[in-house]
Amino acid sequence: MPDPVIPDEVICDRAPVLSRALQGLPDEMLAAMVAGIEAHADELIRGRLYGENTDGGCAVGVMLRELHPRRGLGRLRFWLRERNAWGIGAYPNLALRYPRLRHVELAFDTTIEQLLEASPELSEREAARAAGIWFSAEAQAELARRRWTMSAGNHGTAAAVAALR
Repeated sequence: MPDPVIPDEVICDRAPVLSRALQGLPDEMLAAMVAGIEAHADELIRGRLYGENTDGGCAVGVMLRELHPRRGLGRLRFWLRERNAWGIGAYPNLALRYPRLRHVELAFDTTIEQLLEASPELSEREAARAAGIWFSAEAQAELARRRWTMSAGNHGTAAAVAALR
């Protein structure tokens, strides 16, 4: 079955929040989000950083696992240690340093909710996968925008935008 299409009204509602949130994250986090979503698209869930019996979780959870692999920590030990991590608030230092992570979490959960409302025939897993694929594409686009802006030299964003006209 092909991935569901996210309705325009959902994208129009969530895209500004997602775009601002992604702009506030460093390249390493964006690249880890892309890698995590691509590796675990079928295991994405809403409302929790990490899945209970899988390597999945929300968009932020799979990103954190890419940044900080379990390194020999078995699935059961990891789950026992992290099972109460419902959101980025479980990591206060990280949440304070990167407040946009909370925005990504909220945008991910809300996108899934809106997608389920707009397409009730979808399962929760299908909606989460569709949202994840969209988030991954947006993170890739943000990384590409940054590379393009940097390649514009020391002229900055204003010169890069002027070059488009």
